[in-house]
Amino acid sequence: MSISSPARDFSHDPVVVDVRLDETETEWGIIIKERGAVNARVLGQLATVVVGVALLCAGILMAAMNRHDIPSALWAVQMAVCALFVVVGALMIYGARSTGQTQTEFDFRTKVLRRRQIGSGKIIRSMRLTNADQIAMVRTEQGAGIAARPTDTSLAEVLVSGPQGQVFAIYHRLIAVIG
Repeated sequence: MSISSPARDFSHDPVVVDVRLDETETEWGIIIKERGAVNARVLGQLATVVVGVALLCAGILMAAMNRHDIPSALWAVQMAVCALFVVVGALMIYGARSTGQTQTEFDFRTKVLRRRQIGSGKIIRSMRLTNADQIAMVRTEQGAGIAARPTDTSLAEVLVSGPQGQVFAIYHRLIAVIG
């Protein structure tokens, strides 16, 4: 991805998108989260939870069944299947707790950019912004985006994407702070 000037590469025509950016002001900077329509990741997460709960319930119900009429060899198999259902169901529920969504934090005091996983708070990427050339506007499916390029590489990463008006305002604010 090449880094270029926003004035040359963007028209100011409004773009209809289903994503909006939620900006949260803090004493140290801003936090930006992308909010959009229900997507496949959220539906997949919901399906995983439903299947996990079904397996967990099936395992518990199988363990609670009357075992007096079952031969001991089959009882051992039944308990193994119960344990398998409970473990797999619990792992599916545990694995689906994270949405995989991220938030971008711009710390204006220290000039550090952070990408954090929503839910766990785990920092995925942290980058010090030393000059304005590291930040650029790029075209995205949602209209516009802000890309950042670390000083040690020539590859840029899209951090935030959304409607052009919101992205332009954030971009100009970043350039003013980093300047």
